[in-house]
Amino acid sequence: MQYLNINELSQRLIRKNEILRRLESLVNQNGYIKVEPDYFEPYERFIQLNKRIKKETMVKIQSLDGSITILRPDITTNLMNLIVPIWCKGNALKLYYVSSTFRQNINEPIVETKQFGVEYLGGKLESDREILYLILSIFKNLNLDFVLEIGHQKFINALFKQLKLTEIKEVQLKTIINDKNQFELNKFIQTEEISDDCKQLLSNIFKLEGSLDRITEVLASITLNSDMSDALEELRVIRNYLETEKLLSSVTFDLSSLSNYDYYNGVTFKGYIKNVPFAILSGGRYDMLTKEFGQEVPAIGFSIDLNEVLKEVL
Repeated sequence: MQYLNINELSQRLIRKNEILRRLESLVNQNGYIKVEPDYFEPYERFIQLNKRIKKETMVKIQSLDGSITILRPDITTNLMNLIVPIWCKGNALKLYYVSSTFRQNINEPIVETKQFGVEYLGGKLESDREILYLILSIFKNLNLDFVLEIGHQKFINALFKQLKLTEIKEVQLKTIINDKNQFELNKFIQTEEISDDCKQLLSNIFKLEGSLDRITEVLASITLNSDMSDALEELRVIRNYLETEKLLSSVTFDLSSLSNYDYYNGVTFKGYIKNVPFAILSGGRYDMLTKEFGQEVPAIGFSIDLNEVLKEVL
């Protein structure tokens, strides 16, 4: 282990606090209010909402009455449980947090990931634009060399609705797509009973990335249902906004993009920086998740892995 002397440690702590202040100042200027999520999450409800998250990675706690809770693996579901039951329609609420999620692997210690996150409830088109602007502003404010990948879960959801797979097969295919595994995808297409339209779309799914014009060219010969067409049109609106604001240079699109969480139902985001092989920012629109807590509320947000960001900028 490499040790820092007291002066180096002090400077790192000062720099870390300065970065957090800059992030908080940026969201405060846009009307976001700080919130502290609960640490605990009911186990059964979480696995019902997030079927692809491996149960063995959750940090479980058994109460004296035998019930199981988990240290939160995800902050969004935690916040929705607090907010949606008392939501008054017609309102807008902007929140942010600096908090942690927890996970573990077999025979390994618990991993705590510090996150900076933002949630915007109650808006639609204006909230999509504001969240996108905020994401790009944060990356630029921290002077990070980044790429923002924008997808649309509605497109993927429409494909899976047409496929009519069993729950097990659906999880299998989502894992294949999420891993960008062309070999396993080819096997899946060959062995499953799939309509010709779906076969054609699945065969080209990994080509649906890059500029929106390129994606549109690939889709030109493929039959799309109305939900897929709507998703594509929403991305065009976003692309045009980013182009008008001169924010398109660090943005790419990917209609095969999937989150580990199944609650997204609209535009999605993944942010990448140099030297990190996974997304350090993720999020999107999750209106349908709020229905699980009593009422449907327009909602969009994102979280940043502060552990990785601080490694890069300190």
